[in-house]
Amino acid sequence: MKRAILLICCLAAIGISFAQDFEKDENYLSAGLGLDFFGYRTINSSLLGTSTRSSIGPIQLAYERGVTGLIGIGRIGVGGLITQAFYTQKYTNELEESVYNRFRLGLLVRGAYHFEFDVPQMDVYAGVATGVYLNSDKNKVPNALVPGEYTTSRTTRLSGAHSLFVGIRYYFTDALGVYAETGYGPSLFNGGLVVRL
Repeated sequence: MKRAILLICCLAAIGISFAQDFEKDENYLSAGLGLDFFGYRTINSSLLGTSTRSSIGPIQLAYERGVTGLIGIGRIGVGGLITQAFYTQKYTNELEESVYNRFRLGLLVRGAYHFEFDVPQMDVYAGVATGVYLNSDKNKVPNALVPGEYTTSRTTRLSGAHSLFVGIRYYFTDALGVYAETGYGPSLFNGGLVVRL
């Protein structure tokens, strides 16, 4: 994560000498993949067996619209974010295995301040988001009464979702570019494509 933050800061510093590319009344759509650097790990223990955890995503789709002209040193954009992630955790010992799966759908509204650096094709921004997660959990655990059989349970619940982020976009053409974001939220780092509509 430190490297991602350092990369964002370096690109922002480069941006100060060039420019940003975010305008009022324009629409932006981005699609990307988030990375959870702590999503996969294996813990071995002679007493507890092995615990393995992995994750995919979140896969993210965001929409943003420029809503103000220049305010101070930048412009404000607002929009929405949809994320989807999958998590699996397995506990294994000599006799049995327990499996825990989670599907997490996030629906967030977000706002960002896009800094005006006068750098063509570059957009550096920071923002916040809030919303809800729909968590769907499925557990498969050994049946304590019948050896060799498993009990499956499913639960669904809502929880709060919050995010603080900084990011950068770089456009290869007037309409198509790439983006990278880091911060606290659905993922520690995410990146992908951005399209100006």
